[in-house]
Amino acid sequence: MRGSPLTFIFAFRSFDHGGSSCAGTVAADLRKEEQPSGSVETGSEDRTPTKRFSDLQKERREQAQRTVLILCPNKLSEKKFLKYLSQHGPINNHFFYESFGLYAVVEFCQKESVDSLQRGAHVPSVGAEAAIPFRSRFFNLKLKNPSNQASGLPSIPPSHHLPPASKKLSELLCYAESIDDQLNALLKAFQLTEENTRLRHLTCSLIEDIAAAYFPDCTVRPFGSSVNTFGKLGCDLDMFLDLSEIGKVSPHKGKEQNKPDSSPLHIQNPFETSLNISKNVSQSQLQKFVDLARESAWILQQEDKDRPSPSSNQPWGLASLLLPSVINNKSLAGKKRKRPASERIKNLLESLKGNSSEDSTNTNGKRTVSTQA
Repeated sequence: MRGSPLTFIFAFRSFDHGGSSCAGTVAADLRKEEQPSGSVETGSEDRTPTKRFSDLQKERREQAQRTVLILCPNKLSEKKFLKYLSQHGPINNHFFYESFGLYAVVEFCQKESVDSLQRGAHVPSVGAEAAIPFRSRFFNLKLKNPSNQASGLPSIPPSHHLPPASKKLSELLCYAESIDDQLNALLKAFQLTEENTRLRHLTCSLIEDIAAAYFPDCTVRPFGSSVNTFGKLGCDLDMFLDLSEIGKVSPHKGKEQNKPDSSPLHIQNPFETSLNISKNVSQSQLQKFVDLARESAWILQQEDKDRPSPSSNQPWGLASLLLPSVINNKSLAGKKRKRPASERIKNLLESLKGNSSEDSTNTNGKRTVSTQA
């Protein structure tokens, strides 16, 4: 493994932007602060002060800037892999995950270690292609002798970052003792893990490296469910390109300019249906959410009544929500009973013809009266 080259996935070079190194204990501090407060002794008044949202996101961003993403062979010696990377600097944290291959997310204690790894990596020639001026933190690990080094090595267990399948989730909920246990099991199965949160911030940081080649001093920030604690495994990653630092003017030199107010979300407007909900939520999606919420409320009101025995393995409680809903079946049946589109259009044209003939009769009558007058 010693001396095996790390090759860039992207054949790019970049302009060097200045940046200060961060302490290597940021991730450890985050893990301590994100642990539940139940571990604190009863009666203890010394509590760790909670951090503001902006400070936490800043630390996550600095953490991602010290992190690299490496595409690894399927079989790899984890000990030798970390020993090779430690030549560039101490490693603070690392984990593996699978997504069309085995990937390693490695966080160094100092940002200078990332620069050292980039300088030691081999950049393939791009030929006639135009290169984007930036240095990627996305590497591809190539072994000198893959057949000899990979033989006899066990597979590295990857981290869990995907939601459970519906069948497995149904079994998990059916074996719970109460609805409270079902809620706790549902939370543990779908909540964002520490590794998944790191990977989301790393994605924003890698995209920021590319965007900075065109917009210096820009920032790619995550928002939405990835940072507001409403996220779950498998949810999408919302990002926005922050260009507020570009061309910033001193308040002593600038002039006052009022910003337009953002329009509120329209929850329900029976007179203007096009304004309902928001631009990315349709009426059918809202109706589906309302139906599931109503059905969930009815299930929670039962309070474990008519719960089947664990041996029967029948869906109950929240597990019954995974079954096809009766409301959905009724809506599908209603759609099947609708007349064909051609028949509906034909009836519409006939009604329009009838209305036009009545209008012409009324118009002729008015003309006759006006002539006699």
